[in-house]
Amino acid sequence: MAHRSSHDVFGNAIDPHSSSAWTQPAAILSPFLTPSQLQWANLIVTILFIMVMVTLLGRATGRYSISQRCVGCCSHGFVVLRANLVCWWIYFLRAYGEILRVEDECKIVVLGDGLALGFGDFVTFFSKQAGLTRRFQNALDVAKESQTLLLKWRVFNRGHFATNSKDWLPTTTQKPKFHPFIMHPGSPNLFDHVFRQGSIVSDAQIVVVVVGTMDCRGPPGSPGRGIEFTVNNVTEIVQELVARGKHVILCKLHDARQPDDQDQGFIGRHHRKNTAFEKIVGANPLVLAGANFTHVKYHVHRHSDRVHFDPTGYDLACEDMLPVLVQACTKVENAILLQRHLDARVAAQLDQEEERPQGSGTKKDK
Repeated sequence: MAHRSSHDVFGNAIDPHSSSAWTQPAAILSPFLTPSQLQWANLIVTILFIMVMVTLLGRATGRYSISQRCVGCCSHGFVVLRANLVCWWIYFLRAYGEILRVEDECKIVVLGDGLALGFGDFVTFFSKQAGLTRRFQNALDVAKESQTLLLKWRVFNRGHFATNSKDWLPTTTQKPKFHPFIMHPGSPNLFDHVFRQGSIVSDAQIVVVVVGTMDCRGPPGSPGRGIEFTVNNVTEIVQELVARGKHVILCKLHDARQPDDQDQGFIGRHHRKNTAFEKIVGANPLVLAGANFTHVKYHVHRHSDRVHFDPTGYDLACEDMLPVLVQACTKVENAILLQRHLDARVAAQLDQEEERPQGSGTKKDK
């Protein structure tokens, strides 16, 4: 296809695949733009490039001028827009994937904040799911094919971006700060939205809880930084899930603390929260320990926001939790198969009792 814009502003021929086209940074778009449109595209790309360089220079030197603050505001707006677009994309794909697939008898829910949602993962239209959900699904499909598991399992993504532990309380009337539009009309909170009567996951047997990491993201003195805030909320969430007969896999918190909070060292509020999570796990046989996101190996697999994981981080999390998840699936399968066996025996006994009077009556008539 002929280039609609074949020359740059200096009259030089445009090579859209040239890596040194400094006079035309948007030259790759030349086949699709008119000369005037290409000029605007070049201007926008140049401004973005300058903003990135100034930001990196300011971070390297530690100096923040007025111009740097202005650039920071623009950069912040871009980051917010990008985060919203990524979340909406994941919400759309998971809804689209759930409509297409047939509902299975065995279900797993990944519940929690942006780590449960899979923010930071590379998601395409063919992925349908992000983060732990897609990786769990692929691994369990392989386990079914190899007959490690006997039944078909389906994994549901119920993560919600930037939610703290209070947002997931079963008794709260507080709706999430971000993206409340995806909630079911009439649901007072996220927990009810997920497990309300008639929901596709209301009868899920296993719930992977990834909640509490974002509690510490608030400013100094905010309730979320306190130990009791996170521990009490997560305890209530787990107890309600157990009361509904669900197996729970509880993950420890990822180290997403603010810089002023990290100055306290590792043995601080973050570590004490995780220690309390261990007690929650040991208090009930239906609660199993998930991944320890505090481990140093997760620190090198962070997304560019330094809070969520990148694709390799989600790979690592799935690898850590898969043995525990298969263990929980096996327990559920044994209970289901046992119940099926008992139901079959009861049905067979009822059939025999119904046949006996008919048989004896026939002989008496003869």
